[in-house]
Amino acid sequence: MDIIILCVHVPQGITRARRAGNFIQMYDPPKSKQYKKIVSEVAKKQWKHGILEGALEVKLDIYRPIPKSVSKKRRKEKESKTIRPIVRPDVDNYAKSVLDGLDKIVWQDDSQIVSLITNKYYSDNPRVEVSVKQLF
Repeated sequence: MDIIILCVHVPQGITRARRAGNFIQMYDPPKSKQYKKIVSEVAKKQWKHGILEGALEVKLDIYRPIPKSVSKKRRKEKESKTIRPIVRPDVDNYAKSVLDGLDKIVWQDDSQIVSLITNKYYSDNPRVEVSVKQLF
């Protein structure tokens, strides 16, 4: 069961806080909020299995754009997955924004995920590939 999100991935930003009367209100940065909305819209179009229940295994393959300043040799190595991104943002921030965007579409809550495999790669076709497997 797969979903492919064809756009440059936006990692989860730092949650912000603001005072609203006598309490503190937490909110997502605008870029993170917009990206989660895109993920949700794509998932609604591609996901035809209903909301999954029980324990889930999720695999995320995140393809970042190859920098334009890279030599031809380095470009080939990045395209063939010989060289992988070891730069920021962190892989967990990538995962968080996608998982939150899939809540209430693929699963009820991302707490159902008991196994998460996240990979970062380079590609001329930036995207996120999501695979979901129901364990029991």
